Amino acid sequence: MTFLEFWNDNDATTLWLVTVGIPAGLTLTHDTDTEDDEAYFDLGAWVSENEWCHELTGSVSDGRWRWDGEGDPRYLTNSVLNLTVA
Repeated sequence: MTFLEFWNDNDATTLWLVTVGIPAGLTLTHDTDTEDDEAYFDLGAWVSENEWCHELTGSVSDGRWRWDGEGDPRYLTNSVLNLTVA
């Protein structure tokens, strides 16, 4: 299943991304109901802007999509090592 297929068919609210430049990982959590400008984050807009992840393939387990490691995606010029969406 591709990332975009999972995204379109589920109400995912969290994305966890690990790259060479972000080895501890980056957690992106959808929050558009906040009044705090620093906490506001539209995960849907992020997905739309980052087309590199749309065709990545992975598997679904326990409601989470996990990238299978195939391909050479890049985020902020860094190689992606792990991508999980829930």
